[in-house]
Amino acid sequence: MQRDSVTVGIVSDTHFWLDSPNGFGQQLQQHTRHIQAVLLEELQAAQLDLAVHLGDITCGGGNFGMSAAEFDRTLDWYLEGLQQLPFPVHLLPGNHDAVLGQTYDEVSRALGLESGLGRTIELPEVGAQLELLHSQGHDADMINEALPLDPTYGYVQPEELARFEAALSSAGSRNVIVFTHQLLMEMSNANSPTASSKTTANRRSVLDILERHDKVRAVFQGHVHVYDVHPVGGVTFVVAPPIIVSPYAWLELRLSPTDATLQPHILPLPDWADQGAGNPWPVDWSPLHMPFPVVN
Repeated sequence: MQRDSVTVGIVSDTHFWLDSPNGFGQQLQQHTRHIQAVLLEELQAAQLDLAVHLGDITCGGGNFGMSAAEFDRTLDWYLEGLQQLPFPVHLLPGNHDAVLGQTYDEVSRALGLESGLGRTIELPEVGAQLELLHSQGHDADMINEALPLDPTYGYVQPEELARFEAALSSAGSRNVIVFTHQLLMEMSNANSPTASSKTTANRRSVLDILERHDKVRAVFQGHVHVYDVHPVGGVTFVVAPPIIVSPYAWLELRLSPTDATLQPHILPLPDWADQGAGNPWPVDWSPLHMPFPVVN
């Protein structure tokens, strides 16, 4: 049955730590229980149809020093909390969603994904298809080479590239929206060059698939803790803002058969409004309209 619209919430970089005694840099891990409660309240009030988390759910890997026991307890608590929402939440792992030195197999299973593989979500009622592209397909050698840190760059394994291409091939006339953790495209601001550590290493292979099928209308990425919109050709590349650090924001995407509207929402956290990095360049927080091409 056709509907006028479907609304998707987009969340990224919560960096949740259940009982962190302190923050890290400008991040507010010591307040993540409160931040998460405010986020869940906002998502529920928005009457969404579904939500997508772009990764870095937790604080595994890197310089955080989260133990395996803390990681497991934090992830379990976070996922249980999402069950209170009246709509499904689909999650992708980010580079901080594994115990340091381990692959992303465990977290993928916890998120209901096969190792290194994403997921297709069909929304036939609005002629759309959501593609969750798994960019943590690193093997054990890649993990070991990055020690004593985690691999901050993304890697889409060959099996995921094949799944992604097959999904686009079978999309028919549906408008495809892609969600992934690391960047597939440089950000729009000329003063902020995109470091290779922030991108997906084999992103050219992903972009080639996009170009071959010409069905992708928007790509949502996380990872770099800013909000950015960069139209390239017929695709709008969006970097979703972080939850754990200013501007503490999430995105509401309203899809219809002919267009999409993107509305950023800054969490009501007045005590910390002036704390943290903020966006490094001026941001237009007004709604963004994205018309879709007419497909015959």
